[in-house]
Amino acid sequence: LRLIGRGSIADVYLGEHLHLGTQAAIKVLRTHLSGEASEQLRTEARTMARLVHPHILRVIDFDVEDGIPFLIMEYAPNGTLRQRHTKGTLVPPGTIVSYVRQVAQALQYLHQQKLIHRDVKPENLLLGSNDEILLTEFSSAIIVQSTRSQPTREAAGTVTYMAPEQI
Repeated sequence: LRLIGRGSIADVYLGEHLHLGTQAAIKVLRTHLSGEASEQLRTEARTMARLVHPHILRVIDFDVEDGIPFLIMEYAPNGTLRQRHTKGTLVPPGTIVSYVRQVAQALQYLHQQKLIHRDVKPENLLLGSNDEILLTEFSSAIIVQSTRSQPTREAAGTVTYMAPEQI
């Protein structure tokens, strides 16, 4: 229907199912994938699609068309926390506590699934139809191979919000 967001690696469009009339966000990656890279992304999409939690944005479908990958995700109609609370806005303490609880629940669930998000920031915290927090953007999430140690990998995420030990 229209462009609703633009990130560093993808454009996000609002779409509507032809037969059901339901809305979804369609994230189209700005890349062209080879066969091996396409299969790796397909595996990552399967992992994301298995994440079912009230504070995690659901991945509904994934495909690669003519080498261009796209994800179909739940639509969060109320934008991001960055849009809701622009710089300099005073947010009531009760609202902050509510946000922190919701994000903590989502992160705990991810950790139980052996995943680390690595890019938690206001732009990746969406507001659902009831203003609930929905964590999104798992492109930099990694699967933890051991609950005791994280494998050495490249730093990923947004530096401003990155954990000091990751930098």
